[in-house]
Amino acid sequence: MKINTLMLGFLSHPIGKRLSREIYDVLLNVGDYYHGLIDQPPSASEIELCGLKIGKGLPEQKPEIQVFHQQEEAWSTVLNVPVAAYNVYLKTMNLTSAIVEDAVQIEQELIESGANFWVQSQPNFHRENWRTSGGDRAVKK
Repeated sequence: MKINTLMLGFLSHPIGKRLSREIYDVLLNVGDYYHGLIDQPPSASEIELCGLKIGKGLPEQKPEIQVFHQQEEAWSTVLNVPVAAYNVYLKTMNLTSAIVEDAVQIEQELIESGANFWVQSQPNFHRENWRTSGGDRAVKK
């Protein structure tokens, strides 16, 4: 219930203002430099031309920035749960698909080799409802 309220709160009203493309690019360059992805940060004049101010001191020391980071980490944690569940679902589906494909291939090999005694022994198996596709797989009509 608390998660739904949190999500609805974010969606029901805008927070802050949209960034221009120039500001967005400058901020991305600052982050890229911080993470070592580019060799030089944007110049101070480039930052100030966008209307941004360069702060003094480390951002981690400011309490309002610490609160912001804590909120963002909490939001990230909320989103990790459905992403992890989806990843488990994908792995399960891939495994199931591989098992079914292997079973169909083995059954096709058995049928082709003349060992169709299993098919004949199954009372509910109707061979006329199945056809082979181009890849030697049985496919239900």
